[in-house]
Amino acid sequence: PVTCGGGNSFRTRGLTPSANNGNACPAETLRETQPCAQQVCQDSTCTDCLWGSWGDWGECSKCGGQRTRSRSIERLPNHCGIRCE
Repeated sequence: PVTCGGGNSFRTRGLTPSANNGNACPAETLRETQPCAQQVCQDSTCTDCLWGSWGDWGECSKCGGQRTRSRSIERLPNHCGIRCE
């Protein structure tokens, strides 16, 4: 979890169709966002994103004959590190 350098936390909720007499509810009533971890980070060492290894290639798709593979993020960057792109 982020403990410094700024960020946002949010919470959402769902509604049953009859909760507003069948009318659509404004989006802001379904999601609340607030800032968090606003204190300055004391660690001056930047940690960059680290991608994991690529997985094996999948089978050819039936439409277009394409193959895919994926990889995961092993380490998220800290407040000054290079983002995962």
